[in-house]
Amino acid sequence: MKYAVKERSDTWLDVSFQLSSAELMIKQRQLETRLKPKPEPEELKQIVRQTSMKEAVQAFLKKESVTTWGTPRFSISPPKPGDPPGLNFVSRLSLLPEVTLPDYRQLKLEVPPVAMPTEEAAQLEMFRLRQQLSNPHEVSRPIKWGDIVDVSFVGFDAKQQPIPLSLRESQSMIVNGALFYPGFMQALIGKASGDAFEVELVAPDDYFHPPVRNQEVSYRGKVLQVFEPDHAQTDAELLKRLGECPDMETLYRQIAEDVLLQNQKDWNKALRKTVVQWVSDQAEVALTNEMIEAELRSEWERLEAQVLKRLGYGDDVVAASWLAWQAHEELFTQMGYRLKDALVLRQIALNEQLAVEDDEAMAVMMAISDTFGGPSPEDLFFEMRRSKQLDSIVAQMESEKAIDFLMGRLTLICEGEVLLSPDQPAQDVLPAS
Repeated sequence: MKYAVKERSDTWLDVSFQLSSAELMIKQRQLETRLKPKPEPEELKQIVRQTSMKEAVQAFLKKESVTTWGTPRFSISPPKPGDPPGLNFVSRLSLLPEVTLPDYRQLKLEVPPVAMPTEEAAQLEMFRLRQQLSNPHEVSRPIKWGDIVDVSFVGFDAKQQPIPLSLRESQSMIVNGALFYPGFMQALIGKASGDAFEVELVAPDDYFHPPVRNQEVSYRGKVLQVFEPDHAQTDAELLKRLGECPDMETLYRQIAEDVLLQNQKDWNKALRKTVVQWVSDQAEVALTNEMIEAELRSEWERLEAQVLKRLGYGDDVVAASWLAWQAHEELFTQMGYRLKDALVLRQIALNEQLAVEDDEAMAVMMAISDTFGGPSPEDLFFEMRRSKQLDSIVAQMESEKAIDFLMGRLTLICEGEVLLSPDQPAQDVLPAS
């Protein structure tokens, strides 16, 4: 393989490649042993070309240590007189933007204390516990109040356009009029497993999609399963099912401890997010609209396009869904922030040499294999590496390493006192209000 950089800008790179006929023949023989059934000659030729071009670009990126985003674009060059037989093509590669970081090694933040458990939070946790211990069993009868249902649905606005992020492929819900939008649960009463439903309602003031607030929307979906819960009728029966607490006083005390622990986790999560946001706000990253839209489309394909197709919606609804996402300015803005955060953390990981080693990635594969079964961790590792699925996992692990690095250089002040600093180890218990 031969290559040469033809042209370069701040955002893209054009590279010309030349593959010999011998290289193409070797690739064809490799593919012929793998492709079942064997494709027709012309189809095989196209597969050989596409595969060879992709692998040539990957080899170039690895050798030259060039980092790109998106899918490379290829343009096959017609042969010129005197050119050796083979394949000549040009690939345009989109370059990641340059990242200019602030001084992130000495950070100082003031934070509020961890919230103490409230009566409302404890009652909500008790409600969840009673639901978990309700031993629901599947029924074939029509839905009635108090049942637990598994449904799929998608929301549509008054123009019959899909509402971004309203899609649920499998959502478990308690049939209780106070737990979702008014009128939704009422429409499910009398339906049974396998039934389709359509609910028309007026989106409330706090509806998650601002453009349709106080306007008519409709939800179309299908009942997947219906369950009837068998709630504990007495405290004694609840304690028996739980099997861990001798009395209700102990149970309420344990619930309060669980709520506090969850508050501490939420506090830590919010703190890490705040640290990243501070560094990202001070950094300079020249994002392009093309890059943001590409990331937005990738998320739309993952969250909605594939699910809409699985639910049986046609190409017209899928296309309308993407148009709705594009028209949603807040989604575009949020994606820009998320992309900037990811690039900032990636640059910190590079600067501080926080690369994820193979054994660290293998540990994640072991956890996935233990949880979900299937291939061995080794097979899963190499398959995900081959398909590039491992890249996103490694990128997330590197981001977490970068956040850990920032947290290790953070001075944290709570109510006038230094809670944490690089020279002072963290307290065992987080500050509570």
